[in-house]
Amino acid sequence: MANDHKTILILGASSFLGSNLAKFLKSNFKVIGTYHGSPVNIPGVFTFPMDIFNRDECQLAFHNFRPDFTIFCAGISSLNECAKEKRMAELLNTNGLIYPTEFCHRYKSRIIYLSSSDVFSGSKDEYREIDLSDSHTVLGKTQSAGEFYLEKNSLDYLIFRTCQLYGRDFMTGGSNYFEYMQEMLIKGREISCDELTSYGHLDINYLGMVIELAIKRNLKNHLLQVCTKDISSFFEFSKAYCKIFGENEKLIKRGRWNFPVIRDLEKPEDKERKFKMIVENLENYLDITMPTIAESLSYTFKRFKGQERDHLAGRITDKL
Repeated sequence: MANDHKTILILGASSFLGSNLAKFLKSNFKVIGTYHGSPVNIPGVFTFPMDIFNRDECQLAFHNFRPDFTIFCAGISSLNECAKEKRMAELLNTNGLIYPTEFCHRYKSRIIYLSSSDVFSGSKDEYREIDLSDSHTVLGKTQSAGEFYLEKNSLDYLIFRTCQLYGRDFMTGGSNYFEYMQEMLIKGREISCDELTSYGHLDINYLGMVIELAIKRNLKNHLLQVCTKDISSFFEFSKAYCKIFGENEKLIKRGRWNFPVIRDLEKPEDKERKFKMIVENLENYLDITMPTIAESLSYTFKRFKGQERDHLAGRITDKL
């Protein structure tokens, strides 16, 4: 079903999440995006500067474009960056929702907030949507506060709590673990990969598929978890990448990364953490089956080879 008449406003289109979602969604929607300080050029997407803390600028954007859907990608999604910039993380991940939520309500735009599995502590084997947030990190605390704010202050929202999302950064000079790993492997250098913390690892395009399907199904006022069927450490994920992409697995070495907990809540120490999220609700609402990590990586391998996305939906059963 074509959705060309629907408009999506992406707040934070210069971010990894925002730029990749804009690129994916622009084929079936009119996509516009904002940036603050980092201009971004996405073919087929109109972008403009906007400060989410400036009420007049927010109102002008919503008044002029009247978006049907607004995706909030203006937050900080890095564990370490949030730990270093606690005040900024609180401002962007939580307080940054205030004006967009107000004008989404006024101009009848459904707001979509992207949270993560880091709202949990990783002390349990698996998590459902109804489990209480018990994060010991600044990222998790601020995203949990963002979830709570929307649930209490919006009458038309969607919250997607995602696992680790990977892909290539749309911004020139951008870097993330996936791109770092690819660069190191190409150069034939060893990579020290964390073996203690386990997440789901999902190609960013799958989130685009989920959002598109949720819009198609007119889903609203739900918090849903988006995750692969299984979880793995970054060490295991990197080894799986090498198998599928034909790279040298011997370059992947076991390591332990710093996990930036809030010291008042937990003593920093090396221990296993598992962030497996149950996706039963997502699958039932959208009538889909989420992929495993290996299936997601196979999809990534094919799409980077230039294949059409219609043939690469992994185990997602609903045609977009």
